[in-house]
Order: sequence, then C-alpha cells, then structure tokens
Amino acid sequence: MSQRGITQKLLDLTVEFGVESQKGNVILNRQGLNILMAALKQLQKTAEKGLNKGGLVIVRRGDAFITTYALDSYDRRLARRSGS
Repeated sequence: MSQRGITQKLLDLTVEFGVESQKGNVILNRQGLNILMAALKQLQKTAEKGLNKGGLVIVRRGDAFITTYALDSYDRRLARRSGS
C-alpha cells in the first residue's frame, strides 16, 4: 500500500464509492471518480448557499417539517420586543 502511494483515505473512498465486480473486487475507476468530483462540486455550491444565509433552521414536529428559515433572519432582540 505505502509503496504504491495509496493511503487509507483512498481505500476508504474506494470502498464507499466504488463498484463491486463479479470477482468481489471493489473498483473506483476514472469515470466513477469524475462523477464523484462533480457531485462534490455541487455539494460545495449548496453548502456555500447555506453559508451565505448564515446557516439554516428547520422547524419540525416528529417526522414532519413545519417550516424553514435562514439562521441570520431571526433576531432574538426583535422577537422579545414584539412578544414572540
């Protein structure tokens, strides 16, 4: 492993996102890595949108989502003044 420059993190990535062959080997080829990289870029864009909002809040009761809002949109000082 170390002679080939393969780290434990690369092995973990292969196990997580690779495809099992008929022989039982796990393969993460260039195509799979390119798909993974595209998904990571999209995930990063989504996380950046959340960061721009200062975070997000989901109000839920049990398994039901009631509402959601940007974390920065709620100001406790204003809520106290209005009695909320």
